[in-house]
Amino acid sequence: PGLLIIVDGLTDPAVVEGVVARLSRTRVIITATCAHVDDAFQHIAVDGLTTAEAAAYLRQVLLGTPDNELETMFNAFSGHPLGLAQGANYCRAAGLSPGEYVERFLKVPARMLALGHVPGHPVPVRTAIEAGLTAAAAQSQYASSLANVMAWLAPDPVPGWLFDGPLIILERDDGLDRSRSDAEPILAAALRDATPLADSLNRDSAIISLRQYGLLERT
Repeated sequence: PGLLIIVDGLTDPAVVEGVVARLSRTRVIITATCAHVDDAFQHIAVDGLTTAEAAAYLRQVLLGTPDNELETMFNAFSGHPLGLAQGANYCRAAGLSPGEYVERFLKVPARMLALGHVPGHPVPVRTAIEAGLTAAAAQSQYASSLANVMAWLAPDPVPGWLFDGPLIILERDDGLDRSRSDAEPILAAALRDATPLADSLNRDSAIISLRQYGLLERT
């Protein structure tokens, strides 16, 4: 009789090399964060939840919540299923509305990503992201630099033209109560992260490693 093999959460295609026979009655399903596994498989891209899908899920978990608050939570996580599930379960545990949760999330995102529980998932979103970043940095020395640039510009996407030439930071009077000496370490860190990414091969290396762990999507 034919068999079914399920490999869940693959990040490195090399793990399954030689494991699955090319000529066999065995059927194989692999869920993976890496963009490509093997030419022998049919690849099906799975995106995050749509607004309608997320709203349908949140309505089941957070009964009676107005649609505008459900949309607020969806936008906070950009449709990320694990984030939405963790946020919804935290709301239920703490007795919060999605609006109250998002208000906390926007103030202290790192702390909020570490709070909450998703049934069937062993770690919170923050721990999963940290583990992915550590693994990506071990694969590419430029992964951390690109991740930091993404953090500088978050929640906006990183435009490709940003790396077309050397960065120039102009002084401006924007009314911020911050002395030049306070700002200089921040600007130096931003330049340090962005400078090696001007090399397209360095940038590709960073993108490949971050995509492999589901931390980046190139559009």
